[in-house]
Amino acid sequence: MNLLEFHNDVYEHLISTEIRFKPRVMTSDRLNKGYWFIGDESYLNLSFWDGYDQLRKIHRLGFAIDFHGKKEVYLNLSAKDNEQEAKYLKILAEKINAKPIYPDLHRKFYGANVNTSKAFINLLDEFIETDKRKLDKYISNSPTISHITQKRFNRNIERINSIRSHLGMNITATTRFIEVRKKFIGRGGVRSKNIQEYIREQIAKKITVKSIHNQLQNELFKKLNNEYSNDKLIMEENWIDILQVSEGKNYLYEIKPYESPTKCIREGIGQLLHYCSQQFEDTENVILVIAGPNRLRNDDIDYLKFIQATINIETKYLQIIPKKAEI
Repeated sequence: MNLLEFHNDVYEHLISTEIRFKPRVMTSDRLNKGYWFIGDESYLNLSFWDGYDQLRKIHRLGFAIDFHGKKEVYLNLSAKDNEQEAKYLKILAEKINAKPIYPDLHRKFYGANVNTSKAFINLLDEFIETDKRKLDKYISNSPTISHITQKRFNRNIERINSIRSHLGMNITATTRFIEVRKKFIGRGGVRSKNIQEYIREQIAKKITVKSIHNQLQNELFKKLNNEYSNDKLIMEENWIDILQVSEGKNYLYEIKPYESPTKCIREGIGQLLHYCSQQFEDTENVILVIAGPNRLRNDDIDYLKFIQATINIETKYLQIIPKKAEI
């Protein structure tokens, strides 16, 4: 097994998912050679959270592979250096059925005899879709573990990219660190507004918006019904524009008819979060979808990424192209 290729395959895969992870960032010869994750010649250990066991020199929550012996893939929950954290990790371990190795170390196995990076990535994806979602919900109660911030992630990836460039490795669009958001450009204020004119404008606009909204709603319902004929589809129940139940997932659609996708997202996300809070105690299987008539532009993508990084519920934008309406 070529460990350098293994590291690179895993790194490229995680970059493509746009999920924040924690690459090796300390100064070391191994990093400069292309070993992107902590470990030695016998194992690889990566994490999706900030938190480090200073005594064991591993992540508090580390998804790992042992290249020797049975070549096992597992998740470690480690707190040898912190008694308070060890007690918390014991509770966390029970949430995902991890077994105790020591009082301060729990472990859950995902596979054995893993000989290729592809096989490891398959198990990694399984972890991301299952246990990672559960762990994300409880991390806020940890005394020493936290979610990786966008700023910290960008800084780490920027450093990795500089090393990759030095090693002659290509830096594709998906591996570039996310640029800092542009400075907000505001507008000047006013001293007063014409109320009567405003009322007339709002009434006319409301009628137009409602008409376009209904058209888009009908088109989306027809599209979903054609593509997912076996799914449960409900329109306008408990104020949700469309509810789709598919393979255990609840998709909540909120339709906005505005020209700007950012405006659609800005208005739609608040409504969806309110509906979600009223009807779903567990948001693990909830997906929020804001639908609008236009495709995302760069500024819209930046805003959607900010929303996705801020709330712990999967959020998407869907374009519905109106057939006879001009926005």
